[in-house]
Amino acid sequence: MTNGLIIFVKNPVLGKVKTRLEEAFGEENALKIYLKLLQHTRRVTANLFADKYIFYSEFINYDDLWENEVYKKELQHGSDLGERMKNAFELLFKNGYKKVLVIGSDCYELTEMIITSAFNQFLNIF
Repeated sequence: MTNGLIIFVKNPVLGKVKTRLEEAFGEENALKIYLKLLQHTRRVTANLFADKYIFYSEFINYDDLWENEVYKKELQHGSDLGERMKNAFELLFKNGYKKVLVIGSDCYELTEMIITSAFNQFLNIF
């Protein structure tokens, strides 16, 4: 496999996700919204022609909605988002991937076609 997909997620812990939504909807509702977004991201990515990596914010959860047979699991490392993304990219490129993309876990408009198109764009760039 030459395609690697990095999916950055926050561990779904009450009071630690979608903090801006918490102000308007409360912690429990913000967590419910985030869980729906995680489920959407899983549906969109499950059948992609790529190795899929979940990069957790706090701890690796081997018993969650991300099937261990489909998603490789890693922990984010770095002091800020840019450094965490850089480290994730470096890991996948070091492991031999030629095409690597990163996505978040909270974009409801994201589709399988958008991600596939992004992988295909590598042909035009490199």
